[in-house]
Amino acid sequence: MTPTRQLSFPALLLSAAMLCLPAALCSQEKEKEQVKGVLAEPADAAEVREQVAIVEKLQPVVPDRGAVLYFLSTAKQHLADTREPLSLLK
Repeated sequence: MTPTRQLSFPALLLSAAMLCLPAALCSQEKEKEQVKGVLAEPADAAEVREQVAIVEKLQPVVPDRGAVLYFLSTAKQHLADTREPLSLLK
């Protein structure tokens, strides 16, 4: 290989890194801004809420109380609620 060809590859890598670095830093800042805001609900939040309502109505009838409480706690945790699911598991 010629010396010119040997130098061109590292120079190409360096220039590519310099072009990509500002874009990567910008995307990281946007992600940080999104994290700081209110957490978004999951896409299936409406369906999970319907399931929770149905199971809460059936709770007195279902013989396995532990299974019902576990389902309710995991479903409510999925909806980003933390206090009530923990109280259901206690």
